[in-house]
Amino acid sequence: GHLFNQVWNPTGEPLVPSIRWEALRAGIQDAHLLMWLQAALKQDRLHGDEIARAQACLDTARSIAEGKSELTDASVAQLSRELREVYVASWSRSPTPPPRCPRAESPGSA
Repeated sequence: GHLFNQVWNPTGEPLVPSIRWEALRAGIQDAHLLMWLQAALKQDRLHGDEIARAQACLDTARSIAEGKSELTDASVAQLSRELREVYVASWSRSPTPPPRCPRAESPGSA
């Protein structure tokens, strides 16, 4: 197993992620993507429809955070998918690989 498993799990029992931990992980990944999109917009690294899609993601996230839009599993899943799709699209024309982005390899997964 992984070194951290030996340090933090001295009994050696299998570690099974809970739904709560998976949701936390996904939320952190979405937050990283939102911060990346914000920076990419400010630095003019997006082109064409990526700009509008990125701004729509930021607007949606802001609307949900401010309570102006309903927070549902479906709305969060849709935002998460769109974040990853915009991220992948922005790097598809780049000759260099993108910085590591969680789950960006499969934009359709949520």
